[in-house]
Amino acid sequence: MSVLVFGRGTWLATLLTDVVAAHARAPLPELTPPLPGAGSMSGRARGRAFLRRTLRASGLVYGTPVPLPSPVDGGEPFDAPARATEDALFHAVVRTLSRMALDLARVMDAPEAPRMEQLLVLFAVLAGELDLALALDARLAAGLPVPRRMVGRVEDALDKRAPSLAGDPVYGLVLHNGAQYADAQLFFRQAID
Repeated sequence: MSVLVFGRGTWLATLLTDVVAAHARAPLPELTPPLPGAGSMSGRARGRAFLRRTLRASGLVYGTPVPLPSPVDGGEPFDAPARATEDALFHAVVRTLSRMALDLARVMDAPEAPRMEQLLVLFAVLAGELDLALALDARLAAGLPVPRRMVGRVEDALDKRAPSLAGDPVYGLVLHNGAQYADAQLFFRQAID
């Protein structure tokens, strides 16, 4: 895993590159237990069934990805600075959303495409940057690379949306959990579409 360097257009590209590379080497996701009649299901139906089953397993149904991020300094979680812990949790959520979206693409037999750039479109939509998402999608359709400044704009939008966990060291804040679950539902429904 690469070191996440904070700054415009850096941590998100690094994180997504790592997730896409790791996913390319990973085995196909399993539907456990297998879905009855999965062979006759449409890709969208398989995607929705996969989503229902994996949201709970990923921990996003409760707002915290599993496994929890490890402390930055190797100590106990309460030893880590509050902002570093919040960043680690936020990046774990972004990583989990990315990995699950890539799994959805496999489960739904989506055609091969530049997955990192597709994830950027999904994160732009999640952050409410619809014009940016449309611009990214247009670049993808035209086969053009995504400039670093566009990655930076998605990153900035995500940073503004990052939930604050200050004062909640055990991540038990009900509003946080509900917001993460709603975000996950929106993100994956967009991924299915």
